Amino acid sequence: MKRRIHVSEVSPGIFSNERFVQFEAEGKPYGLFVDQASLKDNTLEVQIVGMEGETALVELPRDTLNAGSRVRIPMAELLPV
Repeated sequence: MKRRIHVSEVSPGIFSNERFVQFEAEGKPYGLFVDQASLKDNTLEVQIVGMEGETALVELPRDTLNAGSRVRIPMAELLPV
């Protein structure tokens, strides 16, 4: 199931069609390079791969700089596509 998450910062990436985004989940900061097509109005498209209580495990478009490609996000922070 696809959803979107809010990103706090969007910066130019290495390539013209790439952006560096930053967001926070459960008090931890994350940053990753993504294709600009994944972004819309400062939100990033993610894929829910699991749910546990009020938290979703989401797959990001690419690995973050400080963790893998999956992070836990509170369900309340997930936005519709």
